[in-house]
This record gives sequence, C-alpha cells and structure tokens, in this order.
Amino acid sequence: RVNRHETVWRSEGTILDLDNGWHAYAPQVVVYGSGAAKVVWLEQFRVQFRIWTNHFKPSVDPLQQRWWGAERIETDTDTVGIPALVEYDGGGATAAWREVDGLGHPNAWASRYDPVGLDWETAVPLGNADALLLEDLRLVADAGNNVMAIWHQVDGADNSVWANRYTVGSGWGDPEPLEADAGVPPTPEVAMDPAGNAIVVWAHWDDTIPNTHDIWARHYD
Repeated sequence: RVNRHETVWRSEGTILDLDNGWHAYAPQVVVYGSGAAKVVWLEQFRVQFRIWTNHFKPSVDPLQQRWWGAERIETDTDTVGIPALVEYDGGGATAAWREVDGLGHPNAWASRYDPVGLDWETAVPLGNADALLLEDLRLVADAGNNVMAIWHQVDGADNSVWANRYTVGSGWGDPEPLEADAGVPPTPEVAMDPAGNAIVVWAHWDDTIPNTHDIWARHYD
C-alpha cells in the first residue's frame, strides 16, 4: 500500500499492486518536483519473483489525481532480486535489479522510463554474466540524466565492487571492477554530483591486521 501526505496523511493507503501476485516486497519510491511519483517493488508469483512498478499522476483537481496502474517491467521468467530506483529531470527514471538465469548465474539488469513515450524500455543486462553472487545494486544520476550503477559481485577468486555507466545517446557501457581482491564484503555505496562526478566507497578487509576493515574509495571524473 501507499499513503500520501499533503497537509495531513490520508485516512487510508492505496493498494498499488492490485493483487497481481502472492507477496510484494522491498518497495522503492522516487518523487519529482511536480509531485509525480514512481514506485518499483519485488513481487512473488508462485515460485517466480518479478519486478513491478506504478506511477502517480498529480493534479490540482483531487479527482484527477490517480495511480496509472501496476505493470511488470521485466519479462523474463528467471528469478529476480530487490530493485534499485533513481529519478532524473523531466520525469525519467531507471530501475535495476539482480536476475538469475537458468544456469544459476546472476546478472544486473536495468530498464529506463521514457517520459516522452510514457513507457519503460526493454530491460537489458548491464553486468557480468559469469558472476557467482551479485547483490547490493545502487543507482545514482547526474543533471544530464546519465546514470551510474554499482554492485558487489563474487566471481571465482575475486570478491569485488563493480560499476557500469549509462550515457545518454550511447547506452550502457562495459561493466568494470573498481578493485580486485578477495577481501571485500557487501554493501558498497555511491554518490554523484550534477556534473557526473561520482565517488564509490566500500569496506575492505585489512590484510595486515586480522579481523579488521578499512574504508576504501574510488573517484569517477
């Protein structure tokens, strides 16, 4: 459910998913300066997990304010994980999630919302298909609507923080590790300024002192 606050909280929430599945988890929400909002969430349908979304349209007339209706933005039957969501100017947004293929390999996938066509674009992979474990997807955007995605990935001997960047007009680039070591626990974080400069931080096991961690960082110019 969702509830909105204007001068007071509404008396009851609105159901966004219309009971499309059995269980809904991990909602992510963004709000624009216009008052519009987007929500994405993870929904279970039998043994499958899917990514769904809904969009709120504001209006000065309360009778015209409404949710567009829930829609699924990934179309595969593979298992998916908790989504991430970021908004940018003009009503656009990007959602990303982990998706596991039939061989058990996870990858990062993403879809962008086109505010002109009023539709989510076909989801595409943005990570490394050879991963054994992928988690903690994070998204940030700059003033030009370019997006940076980072995540924690395990592939064989490497336990690393990875990144990929979406450039308007070019699409997603090639994923790349920001470091390569077996001593990186999960939960990296990222921040980006309006010009597109980004900093990624993560914890790293200290090889010189047992059972301790340091905080490392890398800067994108």
